[in-house]
Amino acid sequence: SSSSSSSSSSSSSSTATAWGSIGSFFSAALKTVTSLTSPEARAKQAEAERAAGKAQLLAAVVSTNIGRDCDLDQLRAVETAVLRLEALNPTKAPMRSSLTKGRWSAVFTSSRQLLGLDKKLSLTRQSGPIYWALDTEEKRAEVSYTWPVKVERAAMEVASEGCKAELEFEQTKVFGLFSLGGGKQREYANLEVTYLDLDLMVARGGGNTLYVLVQTNSNYRIGDTTSNNVNKQLR
Repeated sequence: SSSSSSSSSSSSSSTATAWGSIGSFFSAALKTVTSLTSPEARAKQAEAERAAGKAQLLAAVVSTNIGRDCDLDQLRAVETAVLRLEALNPTKAPMRSSLTKGRWSAVFTSSRQLLGLDKKLSLTRQSGPIYWALDTEEKRAEVSYTWPVKVERAAMEVASEGCKAELEFEQTKVFGLFSLGGGKQREYANLEVTYLDLDLMVARGGGNTLYVLVQTNSNYRIGDTTSNNVNKQLR
């Protein structure tokens, strides 16, 4: 009877130990799952995914000369990277965000019009960097070319949902000497910003055109005559 009691006690103790181990395992597993799904962990994961997406996109555009030297395979690679990044857009209503302010350098576009690829005279085709500036508070936009030196100014109207903007070009100056009217309709006159963070912007325009821009001067403001010589010519 004493032996039977001892055996029963030992069995109960083993069972309790086993359940205790299982309980500890599930407790540790729950802590791990909680740590992986916490807001902080999700934010870090999203940040890492965006960084990887941005690296993929910039690697795809780096050898395209802003789109001037882009073959079909390169274009597909850019479009794939853009779609991945657009799904990770961290900024709601980007066209109403202060992040749009400053001067942006185009690192890729599929717009032949922006690149001037259809111009008959090679001397009139754009070469070198192309810059954009957007000011959602003043409702103004600017596109400037380094060669031939040309600056386009536009009034900008942002749609209520905060993603799209319509640009009405009012003035174009060439070499700071010749002032022209707004001119013909542009593919980039109707924009939808599909990705925006501190240093990268992706937008889509008319004719399924694509624009990838990186921030070069967050302090730049349209009409700031102290910023550079191009603006001094537009006073």
